[in-house]
Amino acid sequence: SCSQLFSVVLSCSQPFPIDATERKSPRNLHTWQMSPYLLADRSPGISSTSVVIGSALVATAWYLYTGYANDDRMPTDFDSYLADREYKATSNNKVTETDFENWIRKPDPASTTYRFSSTETSDSEDHQLEVPVHLKPVGVLYGTEFGLSREVCEKLCDKLNATNKYYPMLLSMDDFPGGLDLAKFQTLAVACSTQGEGVPPTDARPFCQWLQSDKAPTVPNLKFSVCALGDTSYTHFAQCGKDLDARLGQLAGPSNRLAPRVDVNKEDWSAIDGWIDSVLTGLDALDLSTIEELDDSFVGAATVGATGAAATGVASFSKSRPYMAEIISVSSLCSITGADDKNTIRVDIDLGDSGLGYQPGDSLGVWPQNNPNAVAEIVDLMGWDADEPLPRPTWHYKTPTDPTDAGKNAKMSLRDLLTTCYDLRTPKPDLLEYLMSSVGARTDIDDRAAYLEKRHVIDILRDFFSADASGAVSAAHGQPAAILKYLRQLVPRLYSISSSPLDDPTKVTLTVAVVGYEQLGVERQGVCSTYLHDRVLPGSKIPVYVYDNPDFRLPDASSTPIIMVGPGTGVAPFRSFLRHRALTAKDSTMRASDNVLFFGSRRHDQDFLYGDEFETMDNQGKLRLITAFSREQTSKVYVQDRIKEHADLVWNALENNGHFYICGDGEHMSRAVESALESLIAERIGRKDDQEVQLSAVNDAKNYVANLVASSRFQTDVWF
Repeated sequence: SCSQLFSVVLSCSQPFPIDATERKSPRNLHTWQMSPYLLADRSPGISSTSVVIGSALVATAWYLYTGYANDDRMPTDFDSYLADREYKATSNNKVTETDFENWIRKPDPASTTYRFSSTETSDSEDHQLEVPVHLKPVGVLYGTEFGLSREVCEKLCDKLNATNKYYPMLLSMDDFPGGLDLAKFQTLAVACSTQGEGVPPTDARPFCQWLQSDKAPTVPNLKFSVCALGDTSYTHFAQCGKDLDARLGQLAGPSNRLAPRVDVNKEDWSAIDGWIDSVLTGLDALDLSTIEELDDSFVGAATVGATGAAATGVASFSKSRPYMAEIISVSSLCSITGADDKNTIRVDIDLGDSGLGYQPGDSLGVWPQNNPNAVAEIVDLMGWDADEPLPRPTWHYKTPTDPTDAGKNAKMSLRDLLTTCYDLRTPKPDLLEYLMSSVGARTDIDDRAAYLEKRHVIDILRDFFSADASGAVSAAHGQPAAILKYLRQLVPRLYSISSSPLDDPTKVTLTVAVVGYEQLGVERQGVCSTYLHDRVLPGSKIPVYVYDNPDFRLPDASSTPIIMVGPGTGVAPFRSFLRHRALTAKDSTMRASDNVLFFGSRRHDQDFLYGDEFETMDNQGKLRLITAFSREQTSKVYVQDRIKEHADLVWNALENNGHFYICGDGEHMSRAVESALESLIAERIGRKDDQEVQLSAVNDAKNYVANLVASSRFQTDVWF
């Protein structure tokens, strides 16, 4: 065999053993394997003639083995061959990763994955790989805020690759603000999430705006399908995906859906898998052309419109390319006197010369870092080398300090990867599935969702790899690469901006609740809140970006009444609203009746956030401040109770074209406030002595609120 021929040749010309560390790298291999000068240098006893002959035999054997007789390079130029191509043993090759034969094995074109993800190809040389022309190209497009849509599309790509019929081109909306040449695609599968009240993900908005504009072309030959991701807790559930589906239906025709749109609530993988299966079924029913049958222009499908960023005026800093902002100060807003007291901090940040602008109602996205102790726990348990360099995920954000060629081939230490790239708090179901199938230390987990709900990544790894478990950490399934592929991306946290750009356009203030709780007998900490509270000092720099929130805005006229309901950190954007109005309007025109704030917390003396500022404005007649301190009396009082008590005030404001805002907890508080609002409206529409009229009034009240929403006079910024 060829491998035996190599062994004979090497035994004749190379008396010293091959270093195992060198065998792991094709660069190291071709450096000494094909250089007669290096061979002679390391073994002076070998004659130059025998070295040259041995080298020639090696090159000849490689040439015959791979069959590259028609290669347009010099056939004996082994250096350039290895330098230009990546090699990986296929599942059918019975060779190890460090086996020399693995590096010279000709890859099977059918197993070659070539993804047109611009985040992967823009900084790498993947475009030089040969395209498997016998496959049928399929466009796979995603728009994501926190990574789920990308996960969906990556899973679809894996399924497409497994068929050995399709060639998935993975695309991110973020990279095409100027749009795509849709006519280049035969098919397009789209997954997109929805933010807040029905808006697209931050960096995907330019693309979505382009698609909804007249610039998007009619594409009667395009077959498409949309997976709309969302959260049923929000009024406009999966709205962005629905809008994309409707627009593609207009451009391509409703009959061109290759699979029906699927609306997915949160991470319902059964629904996602159903959509993926329906896409595969729909594709199989189509008569698609292969890459060979199409013209060469399909290769440009992934780059068409990529230069449109400048034309659309997209900011140079974004979620995927955050600005490294300097911390001015971090200070506590609460008085902590007992173990049960919760802390909230004020974080002042300098945006410097970033050019980032914001409006009241916008948020600042902060890329956090995991606690070093949490990272060390995992590294120590698994026996990993924290300094081991590993590939940096292509989806990891870029910073101005990154080298210009940092892309798919960039590397980070394992410690840095676990600190900045991966979510160590919320494990993916895939991690559990992988460990149960490969390690098998736990076979008693029946309710996997319940098991995952309360566990962090370290808890699961401990269950499978601790001294009490049967899993062997030294096995291949316990190595970093095997585990990291099943971890979620560490996502940014959004904090409502508490300052006004009229104060200073280069400065922002955040209001952050420091999260801490006990779970499974272990003290847990919030990832970003404790990062800002415990490990960030004045002068530190953190990666940030502005999150535009167009559905949470002040009315144009500063004299328009506003009712603001913001308990706890929900008051953050309303501090911005009030400061903005105070700086916009003259003292004589800012009236308390036009600015009503319902604030709630536990105690006036413990967690009355920005209490001094609000009380000063109240005393000056600029603000009507109404508070609900739940722990200062026998029966707890909340903001919804205060709204009922001040029903006439709220009603009069609404009847005078007022706007109603809610910010904070969406699971309980927001719903209770909306219910209180509907009740006070119904009471003023109907008569209490007539049950039929009362019932009609309840329905009318719901319609009243619906009209407020439709006219942007009822706005919420809530979280679940």
